[in-house]
Amino acid sequence: MTFLSVDGQRWVMQERRVLEALLGAYVTTLLIPGVALFTGTLDADGVPVLVGAGVIVAVLVAGMARIVDDLADTVASAPVAVTTGLPPLGYPAYMILGAEPESPAAFASAVGSFALLLGFLVPVGGEVVRNRRLREAATEVTAVTVGDGTDDDGTDWPLIAGTAVALFSVVIAVGIAFVSGGTGMGAIAPALGGVSTWFLILGDDDATEIAVTDRGLRIDRGFTPWNDLDGYRVGEEEVEFVRTQRYLPTRSFERERIDDEDAFIQALNRYLPRLDERGRVSAA
Repeated sequence: MTFLSVDGQRWVMQERRVLEALLGAYVTTLLIPGVALFTGTLDADGVPVLVGAGVIVAVLVAGMARIVDDLADTVASAPVAVTTGLPPLGYPAYMILGAEPESPAAFASAVGSFALLLGFLVPVGGEVVRNRRLREAATEVTAVTVGDGTDDDGTDWPLIAGTAVALFSVVIAVGIAFVSGGTGMGAIAPALGGVSTWFLILGDDDATEIAVTDRGLRIDRGFTPWNDLDGYRVGEEEVEFVRTQRYLPTRSFERERIDDEDAFIQALNRYLPRLDERGRVSAA
């Protein structure tokens, strides 16, 4: 990090502290309600003990995360997303199926359900931090504008992410209403209103900027290092990028919507192999 200015170093440290705090909050929110449900310490005397234990767990986890060399790269991965996303699902299931309304157990389950949101924010936060660092360190070779971008299988991944967050908000709102015995139904309306907000923010893909840099491919604010791409293909209608990680979608862009296709292809040839038939002929 010696290439960063003093202000840049401070910003990097702040980003890392946020990720450490997110991890601590996630583990605490995941574990402490479960401990409360398992031990039955849900009365007024047990709450201060649980809160104190939660603070200790959060501090310990944040301290352990500090020894990880590159925390953003570590948490910004599909395995981490699965690991942080699956365990909290037990809380809303128990809250709806096993707990009595307005009971301490229902309240503890509602608190534990917030680990779903924190488990989502941990890998997303790591990805945001990693992308920003890669963008700032990269030198841009050329940039083009595309009318819109789609995945090769037609899947709108930003829309799916927005839908997942919106559905989580609805689940939490319903849980609050359930815990309160119906008096919290007013929380559902803002959650449903948030659905349309997420659709508008994450589903808008009308204009996409693609930049070829010396370190990777930047698509809007996202960044993919060259090592994560096998190459690219130029078809009759689309330019397609093939990813090394098979669990990630292959991105493709309509050729007629690229404002300077020749400059774009020429820049790509410096860093990626061309995998279509013309590329194989040229290589031969």
